[in-house]
Amino acid sequence: MNEPESHDREFFRAMEMHLEASHLLLEAGRDAATTSNHMAIYHAGYAVECALKGRYLRIQKRSHQKRVVADVFMGGEVNVARRASKKQDERTAAIYEALATQFPDLDPRPKEVVYVYNPVAIRVRVVDESFAGQSYSQRHRRVMKALSPLPEEIVGDITMVLVLTPSEIEKQQSLVNLEFDDPSRSRL
Repeated sequence: MNEPESHDREFFRAMEMHLEASHLLLEAGRDAATTSNHMAIYHAGYAVECALKGRYLRIQKRSHQKRVVADVFMGGEVNVARRASKKQDERTAAIYEALATQFPDLDPRPKEVVYVYNPVAIRVRVVDESFAGQSYSQRHRRVMKALSPLPEEIVGDITMVLVLTPSEIEKQQSLVNLEFDDPSRSRL
C-alpha cells in the first residue's frame, strides 16, 4: 500500500486515533454493557468514516484535495455562515471543572476546552504540555480518569476527545482540530 499524502494523511491519522480509542474503551467496558462500550462503537464507526474519506481523497488529484475537503466534507463556503456555535450548559461546566482539577494549565476559556456540538454530542479538547512523550492511549486514559467522577449520563455524551500538546497545535493543523475550532453545522 502506498504511503498516504497531503490531506488524506490527516484522515488516516484520525482513523488510527479513533481505532485506538475504540480498543481502549472496549477494554474498559468489557465486563458489562456500559457507556464505554457505546463510545467504543461510536469511535469505531468514526474510524470507518475517516478511512473512507482518506481513501476518497487519495484517489483525487492532489491539487483538488483541499477543495474536496472544504466543499464535500466540511460543508463548503455556502455553509460558513451556518457554522455551529460552541454551546455551554451544566454538563460542559461539570466537564470543565473535572478537567481543571487534573490539568491546572487548562485553557481558561471553557469553549476552547469543551462544548455541546448537538443535543447528544459533547466535544472535548485538552491541550497540555504534560502529554509530551505520551502515546494517544496514555493521554486518553488520563483525560478519562479525570472525567470518571462525573455521572455516566454526562460522560456518555462525549463523542470527541482531542488530547494534544501546545507544540502539536502549533506544528500542524489537523482536520479534527480544525473541526473542533470551527465546528460544522450539526443536522440534529
